[in-house]
Amino acid sequence: LKDIKQKILEDPILLRLANLSKEQNVSLFLVGGFLRDLLLGTPTKDYDFALPREDASFISSMEESLCLRFFKVGKEERETLTYRLVHQDMSIDLTFIQGESIDLDLLRRDFTINTIAFSLRDETFHQVEGAWEDMRRKVIRSVSKYAIDQDPLRMLRAIRYLCTLDGFVLDPELMQEISEKRALA
Repeated sequence: LKDIKQKILEDPILLRLANLSKEQNVSLFLVGGFLRDLLLGTPTKDYDFALPREDASFISSMEESLCLRFFKVGKEERETLTYRLVHQDMSIDLTFIQGESIDLDLLRRDFTINTIAFSLRDETFHQVEGAWEDMRRKVIRSVSKYAIDQDPLRMLRAIRYLCTLDGFVLDPELMQEISEKRALA
């Protein structure tokens, strides 16, 4: 983990945002795909962040620090609002933490391989139980037994990961669930 933390903080964008979150004492979390891809050795400039809703004003500090502007995607009333920033070969998605903490937020996500978070303020990792093990074993597994019912398109994401993440396999329970619920997609 020390190696991964070092790689995160060597990234100029992440270092800038880590310093900003420490200066302003804001819990900004790097989540999901960037960390997954970093662990797999496939660096990317596609960043996903989670931020406590009460720290929404931090978004303007991020814009100022990066000299770029976010635009909104999704619906605020459905809690699907994402702040997105796209510039050259880089994209940033920022969402508000759902639930009381980052740990509860991670439990609402799709697959364990996407449930690792890194606090840029505290430099600590958070994850759903089994996330590191699933990454090591290259297994695509649902976070909960409700993940597919909450969003049936997750079945297609699972298949996309199966096709694009080298050496990964579907968890047998997820494979069975996709087979049973394929009409929902």
